[in-house]
Amino acid sequence: MKYYTYVSLAKIEMLYGQIGQSTRETEASLGFDIKILKGEIKEKIHPEKNIFDKLDTVVAGLKKLDLVGDLAGEKPYLYLTHQMRFGGYDCSEFATRSATGAATVPGGASPIAFWGSNHFEGPFEGTALALAGSSYHLVGERPEVWSNVHSHSLTGAMTAWFVGNLQDDFSKDFRENVEKAVKDDPPEFKMNNDDVANGAWLAANQMSGQISNCEFVAKVLHRSVWPEGFRHSDTRKIILGSPLYVCLAE
Repeated sequence: MKYYTYVSLAKIEMLYGQIGQSTRETEASLGFDIKILKGEIKEKIHPEKNIFDKLDTVVAGLKKLDLVGDLAGEKPYLYLTHQMRFGGYDCSEFATRSATGAATVPGGASPIAFWGSNHFEGPFEGTALALAGSSYHLVGERPEVWSNVHSHSLTGAMTAWFVGNLQDDFSKDFRENVEKAVKDDPPEFKMNNDDVANGAWLAANQMSGQISNCEFVAKVLHRSVWPEGFRHSDTRKIILGSPLYVCLAE
């Protein structure tokens, strides 16, 4: 039994369309009788799968295709059980202003859910891990508050990068606010690989709050190995991904 806290409907449906291409199966059988030879076609129709069935199919398919690895590998998908902090990424730069001047996010809470950790030991000591996805896919209660998860001066540019790279659902108003800001001031939002790694590192390392043991499969969006002396002398690897699912692990 798994207690899911995040399930990305958008990514699961997209991958399921490629891995589990059909829920219908045609089965041909020949029935032989002493007097006659008859051909019989039977069609077996499976009930429509729910999102968790599809998730199981997608994860099994990714593993079969050898696309899932751990921190030590370079696979496009990461499977891990690890202690993570959770919060909402600060998207207030793209909030809509109400008539009273108050900043509100279209849809309520922060549009970007964020998990981070730098608590690794052994060969992975010095690794910073970050996950981000649309808050639309959170399961259960969604606090209608801003979070303090941010990347300092890179926060606005990271938010725009997330919107452009997560392949997730965001409200129309929020996406339009981000796209307008990027169009109006392109240099402000230009991000190279080092900037993305820096932004992910800042957010993952400065998060506060409760730590939970989380199991997840995530699409790796960025993976960097930093030279000695970046931020801390023991920083070795920065990984940023977007989860297919996150669940609480025992």
